[in-house]
Amino acid sequence: MAIVTDRAGVATLDKPLTSENRSNAGTPLASVTPQYAGEIILDTTNGKLYQAQTLLNSGWVEGIRVV
Repeated sequence: MAIVTDRAGVATLDKPLTSENRSNAGTPLASVTPQYAGEIILDTTNGKLYQAQTLLNSGWVEGIRVV
């Protein structure tokens, strides 16, 4: 972590951008609620990637697209 200065001149610790890879046994459709739009999840049963287009558990799309 780095020490950064904000616009007000206050020094704080920089928060790194991180994401956690998630997986699901089977399709995430109707069973997994995305944590954010654009999240990617691996279907470990079928070896497919899904990406969340919305924040609804019905918003998963197979493959990776730009949100």
